[in-house]
Amino acid sequence: MKIGRTVLILVTIGVLLHHSLAFPAVSWKRILFKNANCIAAINHTIYVGVNNEGIYRTVNEGKSWQNIRVGPGPAPSVISIAIDPKDERIIYAGTSKGLFKSDDRGWSWAKIWPYRTPPLIIVVDPKDSRVIYADVFKTTDGGRSWKQIFPFKCAFCDLAVNPRNTEILYATFWMKGGKVTGLCKSEDGGLTWRKIFDHLAIPIVIDPRRPMRVYVGGEGKVYRSMDGGDSWAELEEGLPRGLIRSMLIDPINPDIIYAGVDMAGVYRSEDGGETWSPLGRGFPDTVKIMDLAIDPSSPDFLYAATIWGDPFTNDYGLWRMELPPRRPYHSVNPLGKLLYMWGGIKMYKGINSLKRR
Repeated sequence: MKIGRTVLILVTIGVLLHHSLAFPAVSWKRILFKNANCIAAINHTIYVGVNNEGIYRTVNEGKSWQNIRVGPGPAPSVISIAIDPKDERIIYAGTSKGLFKSDDRGWSWAKIWPYRTPPLIIVVDPKDSRVIYADVFKTTDGGRSWKQIFPFKCAFCDLAVNPRNTEILYATFWMKGGKVTGLCKSEDGGLTWRKIFDHLAIPIVIDPRRPMRVYVGGEGKVYRSMDGGDSWAELEEGLPRGLIRSMLIDPINPDIIYAGVDMAGVYRSEDGGETWSPLGRGFPDTVKIMDLAIDPSSPDFLYAATIWGDPFTNDYGLWRMELPPRRPYHSVNPLGKLLYMWGGIKMYKGINSLKRR
């Protein structure tokens, strides 16, 4: 009887602990009252691209801000920001006036863009900083010359580079008229492309530790591939209807994924996308969530950049939430695992339970 009571107590503790971690009483706080389009975060510095005012920068988690003008003349709208992963002094800003580059953390800027169309996305190759993707264009010399790498008259919604094999690219794109037409993959650095599915999709994220695992956000669902895009599972349990415009993989545990759903808030999955739940309290359901970010050097905070979705509200801005503690990837607690099993909590679901296309 004593053993049975001990087991029951341990199981109860395990179940309560699981639910306290899975559904923490955390709240969002707005720290910048601007229409925020994009975020870049590195080494305790947060850059936020806003409409008609350039970039706002904070080095103290939003307690104070500095406005950075990008380029000459009136401040442009900043649509996308990227930081060189090998040199944090180098910043790229995609603006309504073109693509600009700074070598000194944003104090001065030079235009490196010969086209009229503003770049909606910027991605720096994680292995070679001279290789930069900006919309459907690519440079291999740090921005001195560019070439188009996509054969259609369209714009990329998002682009992701495989961190281990940077010749492998994934891109969602839209044609003229605003129709988002699917996901393509290149295995030769953008020279050739093949469409790998035809669903509505915008954000792409790649698991940095398991790069064959790719996630794409769609309309009320997330698509996940475990084999680099050859096959896909539709994951939607717990997600509301609404366009997923932004996604982020947690830097501590890649099984934790965040998704920003238009007019619904931020959702989190703790099991690789299979199930989702709303994250935190106090986040408005009247905004479009343009970007999500976590500073790897300060991973306790999640940031969400939003613009107005309902013109009769003023809930837009940059929002911040302090995240609960997360267990690092591959960290195993045998007692905790046993408690989860006794509590009847399924920690991992089999791949056979997923719907396949």
